[in-house]
Amino acid sequence: MINSSFLFFAFGINGFQCNSFGHKDSQIVLNIQKRMDKMRCPCCKSRHIIRNGYVWRDFKTVPIGHIPVVLHTKIQRIKCKDCGCDMQEEIHFAHGKRTYTARLENLVGGPA
Repeated sequence: MINSSFLFFAFGINGFQCNSFGHKDSQIVLNIQKRMDKMRCPCCKSRHIIRNGYVWRDFKTVPIGHIPVVLHTKIQRIKCKDCGCDMQEEIHFAHGKRTYTARLENLVGGPA
């Protein structure tokens, strides 16, 4: 299994865990999700939250050698018990609705 320190040093991803990995269409696919002890309300940063569904998103990230890597990411919907906020968790390694990571953006040459 891929540990959290590999995700951090290879891809710049902190607070996530890799549940499984494999390959598909000549790509390495890492199934990752945020660690439960790192989940907080996106609005007030409270730990008093309720998980309220999830979606899967794919992010392209820096390759390993010449092999492309895809992060198949489980993004949790969170409802806060303190402030009432109901939204998806923050994804720190990708900006907005982009399908690639900030580290890949920096490797290729910055924002378009």
